[in-house]
Amino acid sequence: MNEQFFGAIREHRQQIVERTIEELSRGKEYVPEEVLKDSQLKPIITEVLDLIELVDEQQEQRLQNFFRGSKRLTWSIVTVLHIFDCIGLSVYRLMDELNIVDELPKDRQLIELEKRVIPIRNRFVQLHVDLWESTVEVQRLALKELTAPLIPIFDKISVMPIVGTVDTERAKLIIENLLHGAVSHKSEVVLIDITAVPVVDTMVAHYMMQAVEALRLVGTRSMLVGIRPEIAQTIVNLGVQMHDFETESTLQRGVEKALRSINRKIIEVKDS
Repeated sequence: MNEQFFGAIREHRQQIVERTIEELSRGKEYVPEEVLKDSQLKPIITEVLDLIELVDEQQEQRLQNFFRGSKRLTWSIVTVLHIFDCIGLSVYRLMDELNIVDELPKDRQLIELEKRVIPIRNRFVQLHVDLWESTVEVQRLALKELTAPLIPIFDKISVMPIVGTVDTERAKLIIENLLHGAVSHKSEVVLIDITAVPVVDTMVAHYMMQAVEALRLVGTRSMLVGIRPEIAQTIVNLGVQMHDFETESTLQRGVEKALRSINRKIIEVKDS
């Protein structure tokens, strides 16, 4: 690409931006309406046009600086790829109209243009993916910390309140937290409270049984509490054998039973 080519991009930048947005508006299956209205769209197209002129370290540094200062987490990879494709297409069509040709034939010019645009696109997408994966990992770690903590409520008695749907990954975290918590808190009795679990299916019941067995192996007695009538009916209909489970309908009754098991009770003290 010669200086005439880069000069044309600088001179006709606004026209290229407008053509790119026009091209994007034709492919709304790739670029949602909210992206077309996003105030970041025009600066991104303009920055890509600037980046085409740069090479190596200059290009990489500017691309990273630009990416860090932009908001792109809500844009899908498909959208990002399509934006770059439309930028390249708009540049090529303008060059063709302006008859900016050097000694290379048109197909060769297109290849040369792709050599400029595609590496930027690929690097941009990689930065997008890296940032997205980093964000997901941070959220995953935060969720892990908040998912089903084991809470000591009395000496030797702990409660694990489970809120929301239980899937395979979360069930593994629950069992892991139960075991580590029971050992670290020296719990003799653990109450697993499923009051806020909306659905108990065969999988959930299976993992609850695994949790009970795992606790038994570390010398901790467990009790399933918060079994609502509809949950009890579901368990019966599923034919799940829960003979090894100690159960109570409410957390309060479970706590009372746990206290009795360690020869303790709550005494109401009246004011003198």
